[in-house]
Amino acid sequence: MGLFHAFASEKRWRRLPMPEHMPPGGKFAAGLEEAKMLIYFAPGLYTPPARRGSMPGLYLSQDGGLTWKLVCSDHSFREVFLHKSGGLYALAARKPEDDYATQMLLSKDLGRTWRDITGKAALEFVGLFRDPDHSELVCVEGQGLRAYVLQAQNGDYEWQIFREWEWWEKHETDEHFFQPSYSSTWRLYYHEASLATFFERAFPSWARLPALELATERDTYRFEKQAEKIVPVEIRFWRADCKVKLVDLTRAPECFGLRVVDAEGKRIETWSPAIMAISKARETLPEVQAEYRRREDFIIRELSKGHSYRRSVDLGKLYDFGRPGTYRVQLEYNSLGLAERERGEWPGSFRSRVITVTITD
Repeated sequence: MGLFHAFASEKRWRRLPMPEHMPPGGKFAAGLEEAKMLIYFAPGLYTPPARRGSMPGLYLSQDGGLTWKLVCSDHSFREVFLHKSGGLYALAARKPEDDYATQMLLSKDLGRTWRDITGKAALEFVGLFRDPDHSELVCVEGQGLRAYVLQAQNGDYEWQIFREWEWWEKHETDEHFFQPSYSSTWRLYYHEASLATFFERAFPSWARLPALELATERDTYRFEKQAEKIVPVEIRFWRADCKVKLVDLTRAPECFGLRVVDAEGKRIETWSPAIMAISKARETLPEVQAEYRRREDFIIRELSKGHSYRRSVDLGKLYDFGRPGTYRVQLEYNSLGLAERERGEWPGSFRSRVITVTITD
């Protein structure tokens, strides 16, 4: 339909003017911090066919979207990232008809001219982010037979290629440790942002979120060291067109895990005995699974929009909060290995937002 703008305080959308030749259905550049500057590119991957007379390319607005200028129509952009140094980085198709053969580009003048910085790297490039080791540069996410991170030592961009898990092992941050995670061995349900649904949830800079949400009542909790660490949680399902069946063991937090950053900054991941037993079972998995499903506290709950599942989780049964201090905590629900697809139960995992837990003497 076009571009729309709203103030979060008003929650009321207003259509922005678009030049006739500016295609709808594009994307905004990532990394934008100046409210008045918008960088928009179209068509991108999965963009609907452009209307007749439209001019695909990169568009710039410096007045919050009231006026637009086409600054580049020479590339078919897939991702665009504005670095805080002022450099504009892009992933673009080598050929417009090939969505997966990409090249890396750098512009020092907000998209008017571009330099190819792909070099000898021969991967599919899928993402860009700031380089934590070199403040003026970016790293690139790449895909081949596995996931990679590409990093350069200077502005010549002679890329070094690392396996993703090896690179992150040396560059782990709290932000990455607590990043959202959503997985399933069956289907993934998503809640799509639209003009009608956008203000239902805190949509980030992308247009969809997992339809399953693990929510706590508050963002901060305080417990005495010897007391139970009880946190009420609610699992919500945001799709209005279908339902989902979740399993749980109610006597203990058997389907839950924790990610914790303690008072000293140490990062710890913990899981309940049930999840650990199921994950380690191989030849004996059917027997282990059946044993848990026979328990009296095994339940199945059907969720739909407006009909959630509530319970309490004792954090102290998942992690030893034995030392006074402030902890950052993220809960994760996990039914992989316990839920049975054949019965219509959803096997998967998803995480909560990060909460703060303070332990006192």
